[in-house]
Amino acid sequence: MKKIFIVVISIIAVCSTGCLKDQFGTDLYATGNPILEFEYPQGGGHNDIGSGLEYFAGGALTYPATDISDTTFFIVNLASTNTLGKDLSITIGPDPKALLDNYSNDSITYVAMPDSDYALLSTSATIKAGQRQDTFYIVFYPSKIDPTQNFMLPITVTSNSQNIPVSGNFGHIYIHTIGNPIVGNYDQEWIRYNAADTTGTPAYDLDLGTVVFSPVSPTEISVGSQGTGETDLISFTNTAGVLSNFQVAITPVSGITEGTPVLEVADPVNGIYRVYFTYKNSAGSPRCIINVYRKQ
Repeated sequence: MKKIFIVVISIIAVCSTGCLKDQFGTDLYATGNPILEFEYPQGGGHNDIGSGLEYFAGGALTYPATDISDTTFFIVNLASTNTLGKDLSITIGPDPKALLDNYSNDSITYVAMPDSDYALLSTSATIKAGQRQDTFYIVFYPSKIDPTQNFMLPITVTSNSQNIPVSGNFGHIYIHTIGNPIVGNYDQEWIRYNAADTTGTPAYDLDLGTVVFSPVSPTEISVGSQGTGETDLISFTNTAGVLSNFQVAITPVSGITEGTPVLEVADPVNGIYRVYFTYKNSAGSPRCIINVYRKQ
């Protein structure tokens, strides 16, 4: 499977109070000297700038581990009062000094993503005089990425022909993976009882196909249920590779009131997890839900 997402690097103006924030997809008009700034639509939910530590979470790679390759492309955008009077050559690349930039927020020690896990198809581009854009491409190889490791690929502008400063707030895209031993693709079985308990026959027992256990931290994952629509959060303790103390929480769904969820089965060896909870729908009728996740 191959997917394409958009990443934007934009050049904005800076004022006397420091780096300016712009809105995704719009030029920022201001006085002063220009700076180089990344915009990352994927990281900002396609609604905001999406780069820097403010949008660190948006840089997480969540491609299915079975994908051979997934491609992201970067658009270099000149956002300033005027276009430049001469060509601007830009070079980008990994910044090894930025690997621990987010440590104070997540306490995770990231290591440099191996170059066998990705390929920058080009590290240089030119914005022609009077123009605003050029493009970079990067390919990831999810099937090669070790899902148990905390990898980081912090990309920044390493040089440019006019020595334009790089933004202190939005000068990096923090592409990363959070190592977690139970992440990956799972098959979801969704079972619903139209009753307050499970003594009868379920109203539904459906195989809903593939869902993804996405890492929240090295010891927690989130998975969106395709049945009821809630998000199941499964956490655990990892003691030198031995997983124990599994727990589950769920995020609520509008219009229903859930009971306390129970993790009936947590079997990391065979990759099976069974989540049970009750709720009342908007009409007040009781329901019992069982989500069974099996590692593919």
